[in-house]
Amino acid sequence: MARYVRYLPIIKRLYMEKYDLSSTQVDILIFIHGTRTFRLRVLYDFACTMKWQARLFADMKSRGFIKFHKDSSRKLGVIYQCSVKTDKIMKELFDLVLEQTSFSDDPSENPVHKRENYTQKYHSIFMKRINQEREQRPAQVLYDTDDSEF
Repeated sequence: MARYVRYLPIIKRLYMEKYDLSSTQVDILIFIHGTRTFRLRVLYDFACTMKWQARLFADMKSRGFIKFHKDSSRKLGVIYQCSVKTDKIMKELFDLVLEQTSFSDDPSENPVHKRENYTQKYHSIFMKRINQEREQRPAQVLYDTDDSEF
């Protein structure tokens, strides 16, 4: 499992660049994607574990990452959910983490390859190394179903 998580910072950087998000916003998208529907209170409780600014929620909502789901009947607050846009982003992100896809070398799809600054330059080099490493490594099964040892 550690192999899959080891490249998460590089993958997060790609989505930060691609969608103009902060690291905190990517973490929040991962969190709310796992919960599907949520109240603002739950999001604020999670946000206490990181550097959070109140305007981030409004920004994410206005940019279409979070959408209104319904009003609560018990006055517990409005319920929100992930947008289709967020679902698409999370599917791409998890496919990269689980090594089901590789990093694109096209600068129009992967803005890190534009190499406009020092960080992008080295992340671009690292993404190419990851792709090469994944091509050389034989495909592995996540769960071994062979029970011959027992």
